[in-house]
Amino acid sequence: AQQYRTNHILMTMGSDFHYENAHLWFKNLDKLIAHTNARQANGSRVHALYSTPSCYLQELHRANLT
Repeated sequence: AQQYRTNHILMTMGSDFHYENAHLWFKNLDKLIAHTNARQANGSRVHALYSTPSCYLQELHRANLT
């Protein structure tokens, strides 16, 4: 995305009551992540993963942008 200065994009998930059925929620997210990452075999450069805000900020810091 042109609006981002690094190739790390944070996508937040959930809101009130989204996790009442956490098993189904995470099962579907696991499928989405697996499908996204499987496309790398066809040349996709996208890698999806579960993370935390602190890990995201650490990667932004490591990019050393001023």
